[in-house]
Amino acid sequence: MTAHACGAFTGKKLMGCCLCCSTPVYDVREVFGPGPLEGEPSRVGLMTEEGTQVEILLSDGSVCHVDFCVPCATHLRPEDLWTVWQKNVERTDELERLAGRRDNQRRMSVRAASRLWPLGVIRWRRQDRAKVGLVWDGLVVDRRRPVPVVAPPAEKPARRRRARHAH
Repeated sequence: MTAHACGAFTGKKLMGCCLCCSTPVYDVREVFGPGPLEGEPSRVGLMTEEGTQVEILLSDGSVCHVDFCVPCATHLRPEDLWTVWQKNVERTDELERLAGRRDNQRRMSVRAASRLWPLGVIRWRRQDRAKVGLVWDGLVVDRRRPVPVVAPPAEKPARRRRARHAH
């Protein structure tokens, strides 16, 4: 694991918590009872003042939303993005396993996620409690953040074209 400015990427990804330090960034309404996820948040409410979502552009053009606390998000560097994505892939594997998926189904989901890679941070989003319900997801772009960290885009090598011979 890569060391992070706020400590380190501690443990696994938990729902409604900072990916880096596992601090709750949403109001936890319920936790799981006895079982493999005991004590983890099972239902969350609104985002706390300490929380933010970081939007990361992935190699296929999709966007991944990752929850962080503000101190961890401000120290996020381009070299940390790979570790962030690997923690998401590990969580996918864990949830597929707990859902009782067959091994081949689980491996397909994990392989699909593993084929992607993060390109860079697009923006931060914070929940504005005054606008919950007015904005479709209750989150708005945070204009108070520093300039987003964007890694240089990875480009696919150009395809070779076969030369056509005139007959």
